[in-house]
Amino acid sequence: MTLYNHKLNDVVLSFVEPSAYPDKIQSLVSSLNMSDQVLFKVDAVDASFAETVVALDAMGMGRGLLILGKDITPDSIAKFISGTVVSSYPTADEQVVELRDKLAQLRLGNDGNCMIQVDHSFSVKGVGTVALGVVKKGVVKKHDNLTIYPDRKKASVKSIQVQDLDVSEAAAGVRLGLAMKTFPQKTFREEAYSPQMKR
Repeated sequence: MTLYNHKLNDVVLSFVEPSAYPDKIQSLVSSLNMSDQVLFKVDAVDASFAETVVALDAMGMGRGLLILGKDITPDSIAKFISGTVVSSYPTADEQVVELRDKLAQLRLGNDGNCMIQVDHSFSVKGVGTVALGVVKKGVVKKHDNLTIYPDRKKASVKSIQVQDLDVSEAAAGVRLGLAMKTFPQKTFREEAYSPQMKR
């Protein structure tokens, strides 16, 4: 996956490109798993197009924009996307500024328990455990206590960074880095794998 970040006033847009797809389907699935909305450009009606439609529908990606390539018309793909979430995507022109502004309009609810989907984690000497991911629900704040799944390990948030800037909290839709202090704990029953953290 390749990540691109763009700051627009007080909104930070993080774009996730499945750069290893179509060679590796995991790249597409992982990218969709991190995303809240989709830019789906159709250049050809082929196997990759079909796989992408199935993946978008299976993962319930209901928010998206459809960009049609040079030789693609709405009628040429209508029967292939009928009954899927893709059929509800409005079409958009491939104009960077217009697309950016449309994507920046998305506002996610911050109600309920915080859930952060982690895609990378590592240890930094003198800092502790650092996790990178996206807030999928709620708000995470400095000094919050989190549970890391699937091991149910407890952790406390020491600091939060968004776009390399220290912040006191981050809401749903924001990509962030967390420095955490983890606590030793008894081994819990192993659960189904779920790469996320909850408060």
